[in-house]
Amino acid sequence: MAQILLQIPDRMLKELDRVAPGHSRKRSRFIRLAVQKALMDLKDVETAKAYRRMPDDAQDWFDPRVWDEWQPVARRPRTRRRPRKQ
Repeated sequence: MAQILLQIPDRMLKELDRVAPGHSRKRSRFIRLAVQKALMDLKDVETAKAYRRMPDDAQDWFDPRVWDEWQPVARRPRTRRRPRKQ
């Protein structure tokens, strides 16, 4: 795992210490999760932009006629096993 040296303002450090104290090893996890969430949020923004540029057409991915043709497989009724004679 790579290490990153990060400088933050004193005010932000005080807030971070309140939520995730450094001595309890919660701080690293908190920062990793915050970075992961920020990256996922950015990805969501990119995905939303892509959908605005090229919206899905409902007919491209769902054809109700195909769904109407689907039938569940009929199951055989379970029969009881007879005990073996010895």
